Formats: sequence, C-alpha cells, structure tokens
Amino acid sequence: MNDMKSWIKENYKNWAVFLVFSVFLKYVSIKTDSTFLDDFLKENLILLLPALLAVNVTTISILLTKIYDLKKEFPNVSFKGPILAMKHSITEQIILVLLATLTLILREGKAVSIFASESGQNFLSVVLIMLAISAIQIVLDTANALFKFLNTEDEITNA
Repeated sequence: MNDMKSWIKENYKNWAVFLVFSVFLKYVSIKTDSTFLDDFLKENLILLLPALLAVNVTTISILLTKIYDLKKEFPNVSFKGPILAMKHSITEQIILVLLATLTLILREGKAVSIFASESGQNFLSVVLIMLAISAIQIVLDTANALFKFLNTEDEITNA
C-alpha cells in the first residue's frame, strides 16, 4: 500500500499538467469546431495504447538484458529500484488501456445519460486525451531511463 501512496505522490503533478493540457486541447478543438481529436481518439486510441505498451516492453527487455549481464559481472550492484520502476510502468500502461476501453464504451454508449450530454462527451474526451498523454509520457520515461542506464553502465564498467 505504501508503494501505491508513493507512486500517487510522485505522479499527481504530472497528472495535473496532463489534465490542464487535455482541457486546453479540448478547448481549442471546440473553439475551432474541429472533430479531429475526438475522431482520432475514437478510431485510434485503443490501437495506439497497446502499441506504446509494446514499445515500452521492448525497451524494458533491452534494459533487463543489460541488467542481467551486469549482475553476472557485478553481483553486489542492486537493480531492485529500476526493475520495480519497469514493472510499474508496464502496470500503468495496462491500466491506461483498460481505462481507455471503459471511457470509450461510456463515450459511445447511450445508457448512461450523464455521458450522453455534450458536457459529458467533452469530459470523456478530456479523459481520453489525458490517457493518451500519460501513455506517451510513460514511453518517454522509459526511453530516458534507457539512456540514463547506458550512462550508468559506462560508469560501472569503467570504475
């Protein structure tokens, strides 16, 4: 439970920024009378999120291979933190796929009247935009971790 609390604490600022940016994008979309963003999310988000998850898993596989090699060479070096962070990023992305699926069902369904209204549709659009931004951020974090790890690997092997 403490892991979850610290994870929420670490990420709430990002979520706030993602929320503000999502509201801004939806506002621009409404003001320009554009349906591009909503159409894109409706048609592509459920494909985009698993694709980003696949990119993340592939990158993590590369990292884990390097960690395995380093563990054999330097058995006293601990990689528990990075490995836990990798597990969290995959879990986050799976949750994003599930939330996006649920949000799209609510957005396209007519049974829940609060979401059938224009403001309800706008709210769900903001949620979908936020989920997309979150998924992209996770992949960026993993890529940054890969570069940081490669620099750390150089430091460990040259020490």
